[in-house]
Amino acid sequence: YHRYFDHFILACILVSSITLILENPDDAIKAHHCPRAPERLDCTGLQAGQTEKINCPMYVTDDGWKLWGPCGSSDSPSCCGTQAKMDALKGLDIAFTIIFLMEMMLKLFADGVVFHPRAYFRSTWNWLDCAIVVISLINVFGDSSGSLK
Repeated sequence: YHRYFDHFILACILVSSITLILENPDDAIKAHHCPRAPERLDCTGLQAGQTEKINCPMYVTDDGWKLWGPCGSSDSPSCCGTQAKMDALKGLDIAFTIIFLMEMMLKLFADGVVFHPRAYFRSTWNWLDCAIVVISLINVFGDSSGSLK
């Protein structure tokens, strides 16, 4: 293996780990319910203490009960920043999944699968690497119903 290749993969692992730290399950829920253009977030007519629309304020304020514009407009709700963050993290997740898949494929091609003394699947670390890549592929390209997109 080439040392620059190994350093690049280690840097990708480090940055990928940092992006995992930045992900917050609550942010994913908020971003999912945030309006994408041309949708709007309708917070009119809700009662104080409401929990049905998670991006609308729970309590009345001066600007609380109104019709919010889509993200990117001048009157967009506060969840748009969260949505942008989650979109960026999703893009990075896809990029790192593709990089790690390419690494696995290069190692499989260079070392062989099983029969060579340095074959890919003769190393326990490579089994772990393969499992992580497969799980990442399912996470990135699968949907909540369990079928691939």
